[in-house]
Amino acid sequence: MKTILWATLTGNGNYAQSSPNNPPKEEALGDFATHVQAAGNFIVGRGTFEGMQASEDGWAFTGMDIVVVSAIVKEIPGVTVVGSLLEALSYLRKRGYQTALVSGGADLHNAFLGQGLVDELIFNVAPDSIY
Repeated sequence: MKTILWATLTGNGNYAQSSPNNPPKEEALGDFATHVQAAGNFIVGRGTFEGMQASEDGWAFTGMDIVVVSAIVKEIPGVTVVGSLLEALSYLRKRGYQTALVSGGADLHNAFLGQGLVDELIFNVAPDSIY
């Protein structure tokens, strides 16, 4: 299975931080949605997922296979919750996916990169002023 890590970076190279009070910009969300549609799934950390739930735009992904990686939370309605990166990939592989899209946050990205589980990187670069 091909694993793609997708992230929005600010112009100065930092991870773009979004929140309910600072939602992702339309351009970044549109790029992400394009990649989600192509993969049919995405893997996300619990904190980032909670931010998506609080955002009106977060549910543009209804019907997609969403896998939340969390050591704390064991169940979230409507998504699959797993305790590890390998469990996330195994779940998607068993569902027949050829590609897994890793979407955030920074800790999840670093964990995937640190374990050598990323085949491709996609960076959406945004000006510092929008995040």
